[in-house]
Amino acid sequence: MGLGLILRNSNGNFLNAGTNSDYAASSEEAECKGILYATQWGAEKGVTHLELETDCKGAVDYLMGKPSNLSWRSSNILKEVALASQLYEHHHISFCKRTGNSAAHLLAHHANLSSVLPVLFHPISSQSLLRFCFWRTLMIF
Repeated sequence: MGLGLILRNSNGNFLNAGTNSDYAASSEEAECKGILYATQWGAEKGVTHLELETDCKGAVDYLMGKPSNLSWRSSNILKEVALASQLYEHHHISFCKRTGNSAAHLLAHHANLSSVLPVLFHPISSQSLLRFCFWRTLMIF
């Protein structure tokens, strides 16, 4: 799977972008791994306030304590997300439609085709409120 991240401040201004590649058994698992990666990455950068947007409604429901029908693999990944989220002063996750972020889709496509190494584009301010919007693509062989 390829993962594309777009980071913006609270005003919606671009701060950073990145890509990552990983293996996932399903699209649901790929979404959950993307959420985990974004949450861990922000914490590593010293971010204190995080808003994360994803198009995986089941993951959002799970993390908001609502009923969801996720696989055990996805649930375990999201348990790690919940632990990593405790490192933030503020952490919020919300659902956004898949059609709303073509830039992250292009980054994910690039990650899927070009490399197994993560790529980062610009440094970020550790005090910024970041919004992660990501898109994943699955490569099927």
